[in-house]
Amino acid sequence: LNPVEQLWLNIKQRYLSNMAFKDYEEIVDKCCDAWNDILKKDNFVKKLCSREWIELV
Repeated sequence: LNPVEQLWLNIKQRYLSNMAFKDYEEIVDKCCDAWNDILKKDNFVKKLCSREWIELV
């Protein structure tokens, strides 16, 4: 997976799976909450999207 797909997959698995939403606005709110929670974690996106083999080149 590319980094964007990997990040989206992580958001879906951690924050949005097994949930029922009452409307579109609730979906957007939950996505925003998930994104804000991820941004609070130090270097989470960098760690999730980095690859060891890239550093070898």
